[in-house]
Amino acid sequence: IFETLTGKKALWSGKETILFKKWKKKVVDKYKKETGKYAYYKGKPTNNFTHYLKNLSKYKYNKDKKTAVKKKSAQKKKDTKTSNKVEKDISEAFIFETLTGKKAVRSGKETLTFKIWKKEISEKFHKETKKHAYYNRKLTKNYKNYLKLLIDTIKD
Repeated sequence: IFETLTGKKALWSGKETILFKKWKKKVVDKYKKETGKYAYYKGKPTNNFTHYLKNLSKYKYNKDKKTAVKKKSAQKKKDTKTSNKVEKDISEAFIFETLTGKKAVRSGKETLTFKIWKKEISEKFHKETKKHAYYNRKLTKNYKNYLKLLIDTIKD
């Protein structure tokens, strides 16, 4: 269950990893706090604890399923593209970080300066070309080309 939730190995060279031990302790403590019951009896997990872990894995798996799939597909795309960094990742975040030298995302959230920059650039693109920057919340091909040109003008 640990491996399916985290994507990391629980055993390494026949021994439990430190990360797995810490996770196991947290889960046991959480189970004890929530139910008031013991998780193990004579060194084996109890039936209630096993059931708790199965429910935990189903909940987490369904919640994070889309992100796990996206990470795998993004990794495959990166492996198949050329070594040119601009070609690997044409995203507004990458362009923003390249142009300004500031972080676009912190703690999993977009920064305020990045949000403002995105809005200004997409409005500028719309004024110049009379085309939309997004379609179904994805970048259009024309907008991607426009962003590439922004980087090319800075490099020259």
